[in-house]
Amino acid sequence: MSAYVVTPAHIATCAKIIREIIFHFDKNPPSDSNVRMDLAMANVISVSFRYGPEGRRTYTSIFSSILSQLDDAGWDTSGVDHPEGISDINAACFEEGYTVSDYLRDCRSAEPRRYSHAEACEYLSCLNYQSCEPPNWQDSKVRMWILESKSYLASRLAKQVLGDRHVWEVREPAGEAA
Repeated sequence: MSAYVVTPAHIATCAKIIREIIFHFDKNPPSDSNVRMDLAMANVISVSFRYGPEGRRTYTSIFSSILSQLDDAGWDTSGVDHPEGISDINAACFEEGYTVSDYLRDCRSAEPRRYSHAEACEYLSCLNYQSCEPPNWQDSKVRMWILESKSYLASRLAKQVLGDRHVWEVREPAGEAA
């Protein structure tokens, strides 16, 4: 399967899932816009890393850092001084005439889709797969959010299927009678 940039609605849905699971009890959770930005940029950087010219790969972390610091109210990247060569990210990720700025704007305003627990797992799995190209992916916060959310959803799905029945096995310590 080819790597691709997921739709803005996909980003909005994953952000909703993650915020409901990961940040449910946080007193100061990141805003919905910030979570969407992090998810969208992880995906764009991955696709850019996968399909972009070799020279761009050295600039993706700089580009990510610049965009992650943008004010939550804006996301207007048109005034940002992009590192040399980074403008090619548009060619690697989007159809001609549609830019990363357009994509981020659309991610910010997209409505999340309704989902079941199983569909939520699929949304997250897809985003994980489409964002895994950069070498720092294994240690990224986006990957951690996705994996923690999927773990929670797996436990909810198991409860739906198994009810109160547990499949845990207990092994008695050696030398002790049960």
